[in-house]
Amino acid sequence: MAVLMLKTLPSLDPPAQGTAKKSNSLVWTVILVSISNPYWLLWWATVGLGCLGRARPFGLRGVAVFFAGHILADFVWYGMVSAAVYRGKRILKKETYRILTGSCAVFLALFGVYFLASAIIKIL
Repeated sequence: MAVLMLKTLPSLDPPAQGTAKKSNSLVWTVILVSISNPYWLLWWATVGLGCLGRARPFGLRGVAVFFAGHILADFVWYGMVSAAVYRGKRILKKETYRILTGSCAVFLALFGVYFLASAIIKIL
């Protein structure tokens, strides 16, 4: 992924305003984005179940409050991320966007090399 990012860097431009495909349903989009996260199931199998276990003594009302709070937190978080992306597209210049993307690609490559080296050391 890092190699592909670096390869396309010279022709990379920030996304233009209004080019995102509009969805018919924001709720379904948020659900699909959450579920497509590979750590979604892992979180619910560990932290989520622990939180539900703490809410259980309060009955259905406790579980409902936990779930509502969790969903509200998701909406607040994704709302802030969405606002940051929207504002960022207006203030980032092409060169800044390329430098930021290139830096992320280099970091990703170094991270991959680190994990690969760690795995090899463990195996040996």
